Amino acid sequence: LFFRLSPSLPAKSLAMRLLTLHRAVRSVRWGGCWRSFSVERMGTCAELGCGPNALSGHSKSGDVLGLTNEKKTLMGDIKPPISIPGDDFGTNLQSAEHMLKQGRFGEAWGFNTRALLVHSSGRGRRIKVWERALCYLVRAEALLDMDAPRRALTELHPAKELLQRGREGWPVEVLKRIEEADTRFNLKKAENDELRTQRENAKVPVTVITGFLGSGKTTLLNRILQ
Repeated sequence: LFFRLSPSLPAKSLAMRLLTLHRAVRSVRWGGCWRSFSVERMGTCAELGCGPNALSGHSKSGDVLGLTNEKKTLMGDIKPPISIPGDDFGTNLQSAEHMLKQGRFGEAWGFNTRALLVHSSGRGRRIKVWERALCYLVRAEALLDMDAPRRALTELHPAKELLQRGREGWPVEVLKRIEEADTRFNLKKAENDELRTQRENAKVPVTVITGFLGSGKTTLLNRILQ
């Protein structure tokens, strides 16, 4: 996110600017360069391997899921359940993890986005590589819980990219969670692909013949049957 935070901006005004910017574009640093993309380019639910009843809002413009309380969390109307004095990044990331465990995906996504915005702004303490990867991992786990595996892959990929640069100093728990998320992605996608195939095969093909009175509908049908 290429901007400089001004300490003179009111909190509400700053939150609105961050939210607007985050909806407009999502930038992820992969392979040493910045790539920006719209979620709309990713395809439909079926193309993404998501479940028929997936809760993800990946077909919407921007990266905001539109879940309950997500916007309130981004705006600061919902206080973080976990507070780490002097550490905005840790406060938001730990709060996101807490909400994820409770199945409150909107709040989890909102606090996680706030953590990434803190990192992008360059404010606060030096953030470790594995902590940034953990941000993406939490988002991937939330999307997997919402039955959107292919959408989760776009969050899991940058975490794995960071891991490829070197895993020295990475907590074992984080490494294990990345492996588990990768396994869940493959299993979930295969399961959803099979479910969609079953639903498609269960459909009964129908042909509809229409036309004005006397246009020959019955004649056509009789000839087909004969």
